[in-house]
Amino acid sequence: MMRIWQQNVLILVWLLLLAGCAARGVPWPPTVQSGGVPALLSPRAVPALSSPQTVATVIPWHVSRSGEAHDLVYEFILSDGKGEISVQKGKATEWHWQPARSGQYRVKVVAEDAAGHRLAGEWSPQYEIVPPLHLTTLTPDKPSPQQAGKGPIGWRVK
Repeated sequence: MMRIWQQNVLILVWLLLLAGCAARGVPWPPTVQSGGVPALLSPRAVPALSSPQTVATVIPWHVSRSGEAHDLVYEFILSDGKGEISVQKGKATEWHWQPARSGQYRVKVVAEDAAGHRLAGEWSPQYEIVPPLHLTTLTPDKPSPQQAGKGPIGWRVK
């Protein structure tokens, strides 16, 4: 039979364990898949650069996830609204995208553990790729030459 002080110690240990998990953002009790494999929760693709970006800009995307699963394979999937294409699959948690065309795109990540369990994340918000800016003419509002320090010179771009 357990004494009252032993019960209190067990309750205190349990509360400290629960508080430590809450402080680290770990769910309690831990989510576990069948077979005792820790669950992977919410994988998602996150861009390092905000939208919009121009064609040919290198845009790093990385996996943001929660959960305690290890030894995962990640598949980055790109959608242009007309179709989906797998652009990278492997252990790397980052993909560098260099878009060739302007348009609206979305990216998602599918994670797979060693047991073959697959979990697809949500699609990213729409990511806009715009054509590069082309300057054809730069015209001053005053003729050349001008004396230094005699006021601003305005410029028009066409």
